[in-house]
Amino acid sequence: MATTAEKTALPSEIETFIRGVMDDWKIVGLQMCAVLPSGKTEYGAFGFRDDEDRPVDLDTYFGIASCSKAFCCFALSQLMQDYSTGRSLTPTLKPLPSGLKTFDWQTPMAKLMPDKWALFDPYASDRAALIDLVAHVTGVAPHDLMYVPGETAEEVIARLKYLKPSRGLREESQYNNLMYMAVQTLIADLSGIPYTDFIKTRNFDPIGMTSSTFDVEAVRASQNITQGFTFTGPGKDIKRAEPHFIRDNGSADMLAGGSGILSNVKDTSKWIKTLLAHGMDPSGNTPLVSEQLFKVMTQGRYLSEVNGALFPELSPAIYSCGWFRYSMQGHELFAHTGGTGRARTLRPFKMGVSAYTCIAPNDNMGFCLLSNTGVRQPALRSIVHRIVGQQLGLTQIDWSRRYLEVMAKVENAQKEKVVPRSADAAAPHLELSRYCGTYKNAAYGSFTLHGPGSSPSIKGDAVISVFAAINSSPSAPFPDEAHTTPQLYAEFNRIWCTHLRFRHKEGDTWNVTAEALYPKGWGVDKTPFVRMWSRWEAMFVLEGEGDGAEVKGMKWMENMLYPPQTKQVGDEERTIWFERTSG
Repeated sequence: MATTAEKTALPSEIETFIRGVMDDWKIVGLQMCAVLPSGKTEYGAFGFRDDEDRPVDLDTYFGIASCSKAFCCFALSQLMQDYSTGRSLTPTLKPLPSGLKTFDWQTPMAKLMPDKWALFDPYASDRAALIDLVAHVTGVAPHDLMYVPGETAEEVIARLKYLKPSRGLREESQYNNLMYMAVQTLIADLSGIPYTDFIKTRNFDPIGMTSSTFDVEAVRASQNITQGFTFTGPGKDIKRAEPHFIRDNGSADMLAGGSGILSNVKDTSKWIKTLLAHGMDPSGNTPLVSEQLFKVMTQGRYLSEVNGALFPELSPAIYSCGWFRYSMQGHELFAHTGGTGRARTLRPFKMGVSAYTCIAPNDNMGFCLLSNTGVRQPALRSIVHRIVGQQLGLTQIDWSRRYLEVMAKVENAQKEKVVPRSADAAAPHLELSRYCGTYKNAAYGSFTLHGPGSSPSIKGDAVISVFAAINSSPSAPFPDEAHTTPQLYAEFNRIWCTHLRFRHKEGDTWNVTAEALYPKGWGVDKTPFVRMWSRWEAMFVLEGEGDGAEVKGMKWMENMLYPPQTKQVGDEERTIWFERTSG
């Protein structure tokens, strides 16, 4: 699968190793750059950017996904410096609110954005500092299904106040894109210009990242952007192409701070050199941020891997401002994964982006790897670990094999959780049609369930028709249940999915999956397919007895949808409530 698309400057041994990793992990296309201790920068481009087998080259655009978070924190540090020195390269800089003259990582968000910031828990809302937001320790779970394509970041964070916390402030790391939406909103408010303009003028331009952008539509027009690839179906063996997860510029603002940058390794190599120089631009003439602020950004603050590292040669990772910090065989690294599948939880139901940026600060090395295949961050990390080990003369470890074994265990555990509906399962208390209707949550919005006997409508018929096409496709996720298990369906247009599938489990408990449906295919292949995103349980709550009972609403089991790293008393009772608003 891994075909070299253009001659690279990488040593042949490393090229061969990379192609082997790509084959083992079924990676369709990949770019990489390596800034080495010698000062030499090496580049590589491998495989294909789309399902027409057009090759990846060094100018091909990839989404860097959550590797964008480091830029967001870098920008916030620049604003801290602007206010502390009284000098700014941004002429539209606004006065700080609440009588503040300066601010830092310990400043509460409530003081900086008093009219736009509010959490459900008043204690956390008042005391959550900037460092808590960017280090994912506000106590709020990810809630990645609450934001809708076309929304702005400001519109999304206005609904944070409806999300009950699953942990206390600073109690446990819970990776959270929502908080980066809040931080990017703050940067835009203080700078007086859109967040994307601030990143361009204060970072892309001085660093020389001339290709990097947030403009999805312009990049698509260049004809040199990767499609995403996913492996779907019951056996995860059907390769299908998907569009970039940010479909158009209407959603670019919302995801800009946490995952919005489009770039290539020609540009990201300049970012790596800036990081190796502690915030100095590649020319060596301009410090973009002070040495002290750079140190705070990269030093790590909160334990991220609370259950320990995966392997004895690695330390548990700590997290700070858009960076994980850990050691590999005694050598410090700060790094970040990017992608629509979380590498540290290895959740296998995500679309096609994987990225990895890694800096070895004490050994003067840095790397960026960009891929168009989902949930391949461990493979990218394996490549970096191999090169770092080779450069430093460390004992060589087959990192790729190790991570593949971990992935296999995770996928087997996921399969074991999918228990077919028991033949003697208690039937739903009501006829299926009486569960249909519209359900609403203040944070998540609404959706309408359709199914057998539901009121005929153009929209409902369309939803049922789409699922009928998907259920007869080779990628159908539950082929054995298509005609044996009662099912209800809803359109649920979100960044990560398009629909919800409810499969009856027992009584009024149902298995739910968020799925991205492509009834007309995508790219070259126009046949239907589906990609699953996540699964959890929901319970309908009835009011009344017998034939007079009515559905009051439903509870989503939050601990299954967004499982925390540690278990606590009460986790099983944490739910997301949807009120039924119409039948």
